[in-house]
Amino acid sequence: MIEKRSKEPEDEVENRIADICTRSFLKRPALQEGALVSISSFMNNAIFVKNTPGNVYKCDAAFLMLVKSHFRWLISGTSRVLYFADKKFKAQSEPKEYPRIGIQPSYNPEMSEVIKLEKAENAFFLCSKVLIDKIGVQGIEKALGEASSQDDWMRRVEEMAGDLEYAAQALILPDKKKMPITNLIIIGLLVLIVILLLIFIFK
Repeated sequence: MIEKRSKEPEDEVENRIADICTRSFLKRPALQEGALVSISSFMNNAIFVKNTPGNVYKCDAAFLMLVKSHFRWLISGTSRVLYFADKKFKAQSEPKEYPRIGIQPSYNPEMSEVIKLEKAENAFFLCSKVLIDKIGVQGIEKALGEASSQDDWMRRVEEMAGDLEYAAQALILPDKKKMPITNLIIIGLLVLIVILLLIFIFK
């Protein structure tokens, strides 16, 4: 989730940062600090060179990095990330102003610790500080608790926000249910039948 702060009427800043982040992360999907610092530097350099005295790009952004069963986030500016498990609030990014992408020639990102997904329905909400200021974490949790889907969650938050201007993205990861015991029994029987057939054929 990226918020642009410039006079540029188009979405060039958001598109460029998102493209660099996505391409870089997909090439090397790792949560190690070195890898994410490298990606952040690429993003910062791409934006910093566009700055002029009359038009400085100030980017607030929230990046959620997921690899298998672990994740961490990286924040720029005042954006926020909230984490929920089974529709209950679990953790959030620190409510402070982080260094912004694109203002300085070098960028040292601040990121969360690597966190393991809980064995539950996991959900994330990335948003502007102004949204948290208006409806609070409790409001977003309430909307999630009443929502029937990811889109419904966003719709409920939009209704609570009213005419407030903000940026937000939601993500819900369904709980990976354990394979029913009947499925395991069927798979076991099929494997046994295949083995018996092979023994019979090559006897």
